[in-house]
Amino acid sequence: MAVKITEAPFFRALTPEARERLTSHAEALWLEQVDFSARENRARIYLRVSGAAPPAEREFCAEILTAACRPAAAEIIWRELAEVPEPPRAPAQGSLAAVQAEFAREEEKYAEQLRRQRAKSAAKQKEAGAVLTGKEIRSPAAPLREITEEERSVVAQGYIFQIETRETKTGRRIITCVLSDNTNSLAVKIFLEEKAPTPPLRDGEWYRMRGEVKTDMYSQELTLIAKDVTAIAPPGLRRDLAAEKRVELHLHTQMSDMDGVSAPAALVRRAADWGHEAIAVTDHGVVQAFPEAAAAARGKIKVIFGMEGYLLGQPFTHYTEGIINEKMPNIHIILLAQNAAGLKNLYRLVTDSHLRYFYRRPRLPREVLAAHREGLLVGSACEAGEVYQAALRGAPAEELRAVASCYDYLEIQPAANNNFLIRNGRVADEEALRNLNRAIVALGEELDIPVVATCDAHFLDPEDEIYRRIIMAAKGFDDADDQAPLFLRTTEEMLAEFAYLGEETAYRVVVTHPRALAARVEELRPFPAELHTPHIP
Repeated sequence: MAVKITEAPFFRALTPEARERLTSHAEALWLEQVDFSARENRARIYLRVSGAAPPAEREFCAEILTAACRPAAAEIIWRELAEVPEPPRAPAQGSLAAVQAEFAREEEKYAEQLRRQRAKSAAKQKEAGAVLTGKEIRSPAAPLREITEEERSVVAQGYIFQIETRETKTGRRIITCVLSDNTNSLAVKIFLEEKAPTPPLRDGEWYRMRGEVKTDMYSQELTLIAKDVTAIAPPGLRRDLAAEKRVELHLHTQMSDMDGVSAPAALVRRAADWGHEAIAVTDHGVVQAFPEAAAAARGKIKVIFGMEGYLLGQPFTHYTEGIINEKMPNIHIILLAQNAAGLKNLYRLVTDSHLRYFYRRPRLPREVLAAHREGLLVGSACEAGEVYQAALRGAPAEELRAVASCYDYLEIQPAANNNFLIRNGRVADEEALRNLNRAIVALGEELDIPVVATCDAHFLDPEDEIYRRIIMAAKGFDDADDQAPLFLRTTEEMLAEFAYLGEETAYRVVVTHPRALAARVEELRPFPAELHTPHIP
């Protein structure tokens, strides 16, 4: 009978480290239960797992279990949640020889059932699109940087973008896209006959392709004419193995103009794949990412709809023709919609900031925010927020308390996010940046205001910084090559970033407080599902 992985007979014999790793992974939603049988010095582990579990995740779990069961030789056998044979069981009575014989017969019977089940699953997998067109590719892929001339047969892999499909006069279809493995990029063309099904290619997904590389007669650039295409899991994908996952409350998508570089759906899908319960979307002054983020999250993760706004640094006093014409300082704030009233107020503030108070940026006077604050959680934001700036200039304790008390939560970020303060001489070194974070944590504890650690994520993975480097250079930043590590981090990565706060405090700001704030936010839709026609007298 199936049991939880933490209750399996072999579990108690593992080292504390192995038990901890398995326990954290067992909490992942896709790993359901496990049966265990051992014969002599061989472990055969039957894992009951949802069919929705990604192949890469299954392989990773198998590696953990195989290593954990040494020195026994371990065999991992995957069982789906439905339509699978029961694992073999030894008879309750009889001599040792009889038990072994009966067990051997049961194992052979089960092995045959399993072979049939695997064959059936393999057929379904092919139908579902693992092999998208042509034949299966088993040869290793060459890095794209090594493909520099025409070749008759090449295997390449990477993620694709700029997908287009067009039909020729003869009824054939041509799919064009660009393949990249982060070492280089290569144009791709896939020719389909009139009645051939169109492979379901998606932007940002990874594929292995085989075909001829030649110079395209139209573009005059090397192009892979792919005949075989197989969907694959991204290699080296970062995973979040923490038993209790963090929640990111400060995140920018491509909708943060000339700043964020990752698609809303990609960021939301990654957080969902990591098992995060929620993720906030807080673009600069806008809310255009909400529909795409909501569609990507449906049924997988809760999206917290928010915005990083620009608060006017002093009371609003004058505007002409609806446009601010004073050069007031901007203060960054984070607004998170907590319920339907908060989402409505968020939309009102976005509208007013663009139509009534715009001056270079969509700005918000303090009294306007105060009038529409119902249902919103207001956070102190990044180093451009007034709490961080007050701590940076060494404001008196009384002033710090007064400023911080205006917020529902305070925010700290990895020290390296603010390394530019070292370069411009505002602080001495990275330890000084850590001390600023320590001061904000102490301030939150004194005022009983939760302090949360955020990434201020502007891209998905560390290597994506090159795209933002290009954008910053185009905007004229002379330190564009000194990019801050503004990537979306796992729970373990964030705990490591804030280890200097001490284990207990680090866990509180990275995991406990963000999860508590996310729990206060209701499940919302960016707009109603029903049709709401306008009433026009």
